[in-house]
Amino acid sequence: MPVVVGSAFRSCYGLDTIYFNAVNTYDLSEKSSPFFYAGDQNGGSKVIIGAQVTRIPAYLFRGSYISSLEFENGSACTEIGSYAFAASKNMTEIEIGEAVTYMAPDAFTSCKAVEKIYFNAVNLVNDTNKGCFSNDLGSTSGNIEIVVGPLAEHIPAYLCYDIDEYVAKVTFAKGSVCQSIGQYAFYNLTISDIELPNNLVSIGQYAFENCSAITEIVIPKSVRAIGEYAFSGCTSLGSVTVYDGLEELGVDIFSGSPIEYKEYSGAYYLGSAENPYACLVSAVSTSITSCEIHKDTKVIFPYAFSNCSSIKDIVIPDGVTSIGAYAFNKCFTLANVTLGSGITAIPRGMFSECD
Repeated sequence: MPVVVGSAFRSCYGLDTIYFNAVNTYDLSEKSSPFFYAGDQNGGSKVIIGAQVTRIPAYLFRGSYISSLEFENGSACTEIGSYAFAASKNMTEIEIGEAVTYMAPDAFTSCKAVEKIYFNAVNLVNDTNKGCFSNDLGSTSGNIEIVVGPLAEHIPAYLCYDIDEYVAKVTFAKGSVCQSIGQYAFYNLTISDIELPNNLVSIGQYAFENCSAITEIVIPKSVRAIGEYAFSGCTSLGSVTVYDGLEELGVDIFSGSPIEYKEYSGAYYLGSAENPYACLVSAVSTSITSCEIHKDTKVIFPYAFSNCSSIKDIVIPDGVTSIGAYAFNKCFTLANVTLGSGITAIPRGMFSECD
């Protein structure tokens, strides 16, 4: 079993590359960081994690002068330990390897020069309500780019939660296979645009909430589920493109966002150039007395007609295949409802508190 002890490589300023391929390593302590001050003080040193490594132990590269972290192709590393790269003064680029499933939130604490994070983990899990990175990552650069690599299938919850003020850009690599974005993953970022991948299936709750600089978003045709408040508070969001494949929708997905809706017969719609009326978002007012749902509508959002207390009749066209929860909640005078052939199940609370 390889053993690295004490301050074995402390102050080895001439190191330009550290190839770490040790198997069965154990965690170190703050006082036994073997690469403390190792590397080029002027930048340019890098660490390559070999394919045989299964975990990066705590404190291993703490306080080093390495400037970038890379994983060898076929990496088997599943864990990055606490303070593994903490206070690496020159680190500008971080890679999260494909096999990583757990990363300590403090693994990169006080790496204040970070400018780019290449996130290529297939399925890193964050089951806490804390950010994946500590809040002093990149605090001097303030211009971090997050690149989602081609192997990442899932963006973990709270990915950027504690570094939101430092992230300036999020991009998905060509050929991205990402299928889901976890809750709060990109919450409160200052990014102005983002292009979502074509394989995306679900967007978690609050995923882009308060991203106040985003002006336009295209929800790919592949998306089936969007969680509650996913784009809430995006105060510059004026244009949204959605398609008719949506099946599961949370409440207030776009609340507080100044979107230019399509209006038709007492209701607001979102859609695409192919079908501008794909999704009925809400009634234009709770005081409407009637509404003809457009014949091309496929999806009705949750609470779309909630509190429309004067509406008496509603016809849901055959093309509608999905209706959100509480769509007609508190429609006190609603007396006649015609359900189209596309509706196979009544959603939760669809007609709750209707007399």
